[in-house]
Amino acid sequence: MHDDDLKKNVVKSGLYLIATPIGNLGDISFRAIEILKQMDYIYCEDTRVTQTLLSFYNIKKTLSTYHDHNADRTRAHIIAQIEEGKKIALVSDAGMPLVSDPGYKLVKETKAKNLYVTIIPGASAPLTALALSTLPPNQFYFGGFFPDKQEKQKKLLLSLAHLEATLIFFEAPHRIKETIQIIHDQIGDRLMVVARELTKKFEEIIVEKASILLERYAVTPPRGECVLLIEGFQQETKLIDDCDDEILALLKDHKIKEVAEIISTLYKFPKKEVYARALLLTQKQKLSEED
Repeated sequence: MHDDDLKKNVVKSGLYLIATPIGNLGDISFRAIEILKQMDYIYCEDTRVTQTLLSFYNIKKTLSTYHDHNADRTRAHIIAQIEEGKKIALVSDAGMPLVSDPGYKLVKETKAKNLYVTIIPGASAPLTALALSTLPPNQFYFGGFFPDKQEKQKKLLLSLAHLEATLIFFEAPHRIKETIQIIHDQIGDRLMVVARELTKKFEEIIVEKASILLERYAVTPPRGECVLLIEGFQQETKLIDDCDDEILALLKDHKIKEVAEIISTLYKFPKKEVYARALLLTQKQKLSEED
Protein backbone atom coordinates (compact mmCIF):
# COMPACT_ATOMS: atom_id res chain seq x y z
CA MET A 1 0.00 0.00 0.00
CA HIS A 2 1.38 3.39 -1.02
CA ASP A 3 0.98 6.86 0.54
CA ASP A 4 -1.58 7.80 -2.14
CA ASP A 5 -3.69 4.79 -1.16
CA LEU A 6 -3.63 5.84 2.49
CA LYS A 7 -4.78 9.37 1.60
CA LYS A 8 -7.69 7.84 -0.34
CA ASN A 9 -8.42 5.39 2.52
CA VAL A 10 -7.74 2.45 0.21
CA VAL A 11 -7.04 -0.56 2.40
CA LYS A 12 -7.50 -3.92 0.72
CA SER A 13 -8.22 -7.24 2.37
CA GLY A 14 -5.23 -8.99 3.84
CA LEU A 15 -3.04 -9.34 6.92
CA TYR A 16 -1.51 -6.16 8.40
CA LEU A 17 1.35 -6.57 10.89
CA ILE A 18 1.33 -3.42 13.01
CA ALA A 19 4.09 -2.39 15.41
CA THR A 20 2.93 -0.96 18.74
CA PRO A 21 4.74 1.21 21.35
CA ILE A 22 7.20 -0.53 23.69
CA GLY A 23 6.31 1.77 26.58
CA ASN A 24 5.39 5.31 25.65
CA LEU A 25 1.98 5.32 23.93
CA GLY A 26 3.10 8.21 21.76
CA ASP A 27 5.57 6.00 19.92
CA ILE A 28 3.21 4.80 17.18
CA SER A 29 3.12 6.05 13.59
CA PHE A 30 0.30 8.07 12.01
CA ARG A 31 0.03 5.35 9.39
CA ALA A 32 -0.41 2.64 12.04
CA ILE A 33 -3.28 4.58 13.65
CA GLU A 34 -5.02 5.11 10.30
CA ILE A 35 -4.67 1.44 9.36
CA LEU A 36 -5.98 0.26 12.75
CA LYS A 37 -9.07 2.41 12.27
CA GLN A 38 -9.83 0.64 9.00
CA MET A 39 -9.39 -2.96 10.14
CA ASP A 40 -12.33 -5.35 10.38
CA TYR A 41 -10.69 -7.34 13.17
CA ILE A 42 -7.60 -6.92 15.33
CA TYR A 43 -5.77 -9.91 16.78
CA CYS A 44 -3.46 -9.39 19.74
CA GLU A 45 -1.63 -11.20 22.56
CA ASP A 46 -3.59 -9.63 25.44
CA THR A 47 -6.84 -7.74 24.77
CA ARG A 48 -6.39 -5.62 27.92
CA VAL A 49 -3.03 -4.29 26.75
CA THR A 50 -4.20 -3.56 23.21
CA GLN A 51 -7.47 -2.01 24.43
CA THR A 52 -5.46 0.53 26.43
CA LEU A 53 -3.68 1.60 23.24
CA LEU A 54 -6.86 1.71 21.15
CA SER A 55 -8.75 3.68 23.80
CA PHE A 56 -5.92 6.22 23.96
CA TYR A 57 -6.43 6.91 20.24
CA ASN A 58 -10.22 6.53 20.35
CA ILE A 59 -10.23 3.47 18.10
CA LYS A 60 -13.22 1.16 18.56
CA LYS A 61 -12.64 -2.30 17.09
CA THR A 62 -13.36 -5.94 17.85
CA LEU A 63 -10.38 -7.57 19.56
CA SER A 64 -9.53 -11.28 19.53
CA THR A 65 -6.51 -13.09 20.94
CA TYR A 66 -3.77 -14.81 18.98
CA HIS A 67 -1.07 -16.25 21.24
CA ASP A 68 0.94 -19.41 21.93
CA HIS A 69 -1.99 -21.24 23.50
CA ASN A 70 -4.54 -20.77 20.71
CA ALA A 71 -2.45 -20.03 17.61
CA ASP A 72 -2.85 -23.45 15.98
CA ARG A 73 -6.65 -23.41 16.05
CA THR A 74 -7.03 -19.65 15.40
CA ARG A 75 -4.70 -19.44 12.40
CA ALA A 76 -7.07 -21.18 9.97
CA HIS A 77 -9.93 -18.93 11.10
CA ILE A 78 -7.91 -15.76 10.43
CA ILE A 79 -6.92 -16.97 6.95
CA ALA A 80 -10.55 -17.82 6.18
CA GLN A 81 -11.57 -14.28 7.20
CA ILE A 82 -8.99 -12.81 4.80
CA GLU A 83 -10.22 -15.09 2.02
CA GLU A 84 -13.70 -13.69 2.66
CA GLY A 85 -12.33 -10.19 2.00
CA LYS A 86 -11.70 -9.04 5.56
CA LYS A 87 -8.91 -6.73 6.69
CA ILE A 88 -7.06 -8.24 9.64
CA ALA A 89 -4.46 -6.62 11.90
CA LEU A 90 -1.97 -8.55 14.03
CA VAL A 91 -0.31 -6.63 16.87
CA SER A 92 1.94 -7.64 19.75
CA ASP A 93 1.69 -6.32 23.29
CA ALA A 94 4.73 -4.16 22.57
CA GLY A 95 7.01 -3.62 19.61
CA MET A 96 7.21 -5.45 16.32
CA PRO A 97 4.90 -8.43 15.69
CA LEU A 98 6.64 -11.82 15.22
CA VAL A 99 9.56 -10.85 17.51
CA SER A 100 9.18 -13.43 20.29
CA ASP A 101 5.47 -14.00 19.50
CA PRO A 102 3.69 -16.69 17.39
CA GLY A 103 2.94 -14.61 14.28
CA TYR A 104 5.58 -16.29 12.12
CA LYS A 105 3.43 -19.29 11.15
CA LEU A 106 0.45 -17.07 10.41
CA VAL A 107 2.50 -14.96 7.98
CA LYS A 108 4.00 -18.06 6.38
CA GLU A 109 0.63 -19.76 5.81
CA THR A 110 -1.10 -16.55 4.67
CA LYS A 111 1.59 -15.90 2.06
CA ALA A 112 1.50 -19.55 0.98
CA LYS A 113 -2.12 -18.95 -0.06
CA ASN A 114 -1.05 -15.88 -2.07
CA LEU A 115 -3.00 -13.56 0.22
CA TYR A 116 -1.89 -9.99 0.85
CA VAL A 117 0.49 -9.46 3.79
CA THR A 118 2.22 -6.20 4.71
CA ILE A 119 3.74 -4.49 7.73
CA ILE A 120 3.50 -1.08 9.34
CA PRO A 121 6.86 -0.90 11.15
CA GLY A 122 7.68 0.89 14.36
CA ALA A 123 9.27 0.55 17.79
CA SER A 124 11.57 -2.36 18.62
CA ALA A 125 12.93 -3.00 22.12
CA PRO A 126 16.12 -4.85 20.99
CA LEU A 127 17.11 -2.09 18.55
CA THR A 128 16.23 0.67 21.02
CA ALA A 129 18.38 -0.97 23.70
CA LEU A 130 21.23 -1.54 21.23
CA ALA A 131 21.25 2.14 20.21
CA LEU A 132 21.53 3.22 23.87
CA SER A 133 23.93 0.49 25.02
CA THR A 134 27.27 1.99 23.85
CA LEU A 135 28.14 -1.51 22.56
CA PRO A 136 29.04 -1.94 18.87
CA PRO A 137 25.80 -1.89 16.80
CA ASN A 138 27.24 -2.92 13.42
CA GLN A 139 26.86 -6.64 14.19
CA PHE A 140 24.43 -8.13 16.69
CA TYR A 141 22.77 -11.41 17.59
CA PHE A 142 19.22 -11.32 18.96
CA GLY A 143 18.30 -14.46 20.87
CA GLY A 144 14.80 -13.58 22.11
CA PHE A 145 14.10 -14.72 25.66
CA PHE A 146 17.12 -16.21 27.42
CA PRO A 147 16.58 -19.97 28.03
CA ASP A 148 15.30 -20.94 31.47
CA LYS A 149 16.94 -24.39 31.65
CA GLN A 150 20.59 -24.41 32.75
CA GLU A 151 21.65 -27.05 30.21
CA LYS A 152 20.21 -24.99 27.34
CA GLN A 153 21.82 -21.86 28.74
CA LYS A 154 25.27 -23.45 28.79
CA LYS A 155 24.89 -24.92 25.31
CA LEU A 156 23.76 -21.59 23.88
CA LEU A 157 26.53 -19.56 25.53
CA LEU A 158 29.23 -21.97 24.39
CA SER A 159 27.93 -21.70 20.83
CA LEU A 160 28.11 -17.90 21.03
CA ALA A 161 31.39 -17.63 22.95
CA HIS A 162 33.46 -16.57 19.92
CA LEU A 163 30.83 -14.54 18.11
CA GLU A 164 32.26 -11.05 17.56
CA ALA A 165 28.84 -9.43 17.75
CA THR A 166 26.81 -7.77 20.49
CA LEU A 167 24.46 -10.36 22.04
CA ILE A 168 20.90 -9.29 22.89
CA PHE A 169 18.31 -11.13 24.99
CA PHE A 170 15.03 -10.46 26.75
CA GLU A 171 15.02 -11.37 30.43
CA ALA A 172 12.61 -11.14 33.36
CA PRO A 173 13.86 -8.81 36.14
CA HIS A 174 13.66 -11.48 38.85
CA ARG A 175 15.99 -13.74 36.82
CA ILE A 176 18.59 -11.12 35.88
CA LYS A 177 21.10 -11.99 38.62
CA GLU A 178 21.19 -15.74 37.93
CA THR A 179 21.38 -15.10 34.18
CA ILE A 180 24.31 -12.70 34.56
CA GLN A 181 25.98 -15.26 36.83
CA ILE A 182 25.87 -18.07 34.28
CA ILE A 183 27.01 -15.71 31.51
CA HIS A 184 29.94 -14.66 33.72
CA ASP A 185 30.80 -18.29 34.48
CA GLN A 186 30.53 -19.53 30.90
CA ILE A 187 31.98 -16.75 28.73
CA GLY A 188 33.87 -14.53 31.16
CA ASP A 189 33.59 -11.15 32.87
CA ARG A 190 32.34 -9.23 29.85
CA LEU A 191 30.90 -5.76 29.59
CA MET A 192 27.12 -6.04 29.86
CA VAL A 193 24.12 -3.74 29.67
CA VAL A 194 20.79 -3.93 31.47
CA ALA A 195 18.28 -1.70 29.66
CA ARG A 196 14.99 -1.43 31.50
CA GLU A 197 11.71 0.47 31.22
CA LEU A 198 12.66 1.69 27.73
CA THR A 199 10.83 4.87 26.61
CA LYS A 200 9.08 5.07 30.00
CA LYS A 201 9.48 7.57 32.84
CA PHE A 202 12.03 5.46 34.75
CA GLU A 203 14.11 4.37 31.75
CA GLU A 204 17.53 3.17 32.89
CA ILE A 205 20.62 1.94 31.02
CA ILE A 206 23.27 0.29 33.22
CA VAL A 207 26.63 -0.44 31.54
CA GLU A 208 29.05 -2.47 33.69
CA LYS A 209 31.19 -5.59 33.76
CA ALA A 210 29.26 -8.75 34.68
CA SER A 211 31.04 -8.96 38.07
CA ILE A 212 29.94 -5.42 38.97
CA LEU A 213 26.35 -6.12 37.93
CA LEU A 214 26.33 -9.22 40.16
CA GLU A 215 27.27 -7.02 43.12
CA ARG A 216 24.64 -4.44 42.14
CA TYR A 217 21.83 -6.99 41.99
CA ALA A 218 23.00 -9.16 44.89
CA VAL A 219 20.15 -7.96 47.09
CA THR A 220 17.66 -6.07 44.92
CA PRO A 221 16.90 -7.07 41.33
CA PRO A 222 15.90 -4.41 38.78
CA ARG A 223 12.24 -3.63 38.14
CA GLY A 224 10.32 -3.53 34.88
CA GLU A 225 10.87 -5.05 31.46
CA CYS A 226 14.57 -5.70 30.73
CA VAL A 227 16.74 -6.12 27.67
CA LEU A 228 20.13 -7.70 28.38
CA LEU A 229 23.08 -6.96 26.08
CA ILE A 230 26.50 -8.63 26.18
CA GLU A 231 29.77 -7.50 24.64
CA GLY A 232 30.87 -9.71 21.75
CA PHE A 233 34.03 -11.82 21.79
CA GLN A 234 37.23 -9.77 21.86
CA GLN A 235 40.33 -11.27 20.23
CA GLU A 236 43.27 -11.22 22.59
CA THR A 237 46.61 -12.89 23.06
CA LYS A 238 46.30 -15.13 26.09
CA LEU A 239 48.33 -18.06 27.43
CA ILE A 240 46.86 -21.02 29.26
CA ASP A 241 48.85 -19.98 32.35
CA ASP A 242 46.98 -16.66 32.30
CA CYS A 243 43.75 -18.58 32.90
CA ASP A 244 44.78 -20.16 36.21
CA ASP A 245 42.39 -18.02 38.28
CA GLU A 246 39.49 -18.78 35.93
CA ILE A 247 40.30 -22.49 35.93
CA LEU A 248 40.48 -22.62 39.74
CA ALA A 249 37.20 -20.74 40.04
CA LEU A 250 35.47 -23.12 37.64
CA LEU A 251 36.90 -26.19 39.40
CA LYS A 252 34.82 -25.29 42.47
CA ASP A 253 31.60 -26.22 40.64
CA HIS A 254 32.76 -28.24 37.61
CA LYS A 255 34.65 -31.41 36.84
CA ILE A 256 38.08 -31.11 35.17
CA LYS A 257 36.65 -32.32 31.86
CA GLU A 258 33.94 -29.63 31.94
CA VAL A 259 36.48 -26.91 32.83
CA ALA A 260 38.67 -27.98 29.91
CA GLU A 261 35.71 -27.67 27.55
CA ILE A 262 34.71 -24.23 28.84
CA ILE A 263 38.21 -22.70 28.75
CA SER A 264 39.14 -24.25 25.39
CA THR A 265 35.90 -22.92 23.90
CA LEU A 266 36.44 -19.46 25.35
CA TYR A 267 40.04 -19.00 24.28
CA LYS A 268 40.51 -21.58 21.50
CA PHE A 269 43.16 -23.51 23.42
CA PRO A 270 43.59 -27.26 22.69
CA LYS A 271 41.29 -29.09 25.11
CA LYS A 272 44.03 -31.57 26.09
CA GLU A 273 46.35 -28.74 27.15
CA VAL A 274 43.66 -27.11 29.27
CA TYR A 275 42.81 -30.47 30.84
CA ALA A 276 46.48 -31.02 31.70
CA ARG A 277 46.75 -27.54 33.22
CA ALA A 278 43.56 -28.00 35.26
CA LEU A 279 44.80 -31.39 36.48
CA LEU A 280 48.14 -29.86 37.51
CA LEU A 281 46.41 -27.04 39.39
CA THR A 282 44.18 -29.56 41.16
CA GLN A 283 47.23 -31.59 42.26
CA LYS A 284 49.04 -28.44 43.46
CA GLN A 285 45.93 -27.42 45.41
CA LYS A 286 45.77 -30.82 47.15
CA LEU A 287 49.46 -30.70 48.06
CA SER A 288 49.04 -27.19 49.45
CA GLU A 289 46.10 -28.33 51.59
CA GLU A 290 48.09 -31.32 52.91
CA ASP A 291 50.94 -29.04 53.94
